Amino acid sequence: KQLKQMAEGGLVATYPPPPIYYQLYTDYNVEIGAAPKPPPPLVGKFTAFGQELRTETNNLIQSLSDFGRTPLYNESPDMNHIDELQRLMRMLLRKYLELLNTLITQPPLYIQKVQEIELILVNLLHLLNSYRPHQARQTIISIMEEQVKRRASTVKIAQERFAEVNQILQQAHTTIQNEDRIAMPSDSMQEDDSALAAEARKKELAAEEDQTLMQTMTSILDAIPDDSG
Repeated sequence: KQLKQMAEGGLVATYPPPPIYYQLYTDYNVEIGAAPKPPPPLVGKFTAFGQELRTETNNLIQSLSDFGRTPLYNESPDMNHIDELQRLMRMLLRKYLELLNTLITQPPLYIQKVQEIELILVNLLHLLNSYRPHQARQTIISIMEEQVKRRASTVKIAQERFAEVNQILQQAHTTIQNEDRIAMPSDSMQEDDSALAAEARKKELAAEEDQTLMQTMTSILDAIPDDSG
């Protein structure tokens, strides 16, 4: 009951949090069968962002008749939005000229013209809002396409850097092998000196290899774009 009251209270917020029922569906509760069954689908009226909607219709945008306003455009499914918007704009311009004429000839009747202009503006805004679902879908598609491009670019940069690191490691390995072949002692003293020199050279090359590897990995991380935007 408390969860239900908290969930219902969250629906009236400007930016409501997600439903808190998910807290009941932990892995442990699901494993032992203690998680409640999912709630049944809503039927009839429901409230979303403070607006009352119905499940009988798929229209997220309610008609003007539901708000007690008179629609001035064709509400059929095959309506041409562009034609209707242009027609309403012409009607708005005509009513504005009529308002100016009324203010000159019959000032007391201006209220009627203002109400007519208000109705036209309401129709214009409502018709524009009918594009909101389409706009939302296209926005999501654009965001996902951009994410795919950014991640593909990140993978390509990482592959190029890994190829550079592999080439550097191979070159370092070849250099160490060549140094070992060159260090050929002629007697015991020269053998000791050559061994020490070879060992020092190996350490120097290893340090250079580690430094190059760290620089390369740093450049990889710097080249990877931030995916949070």
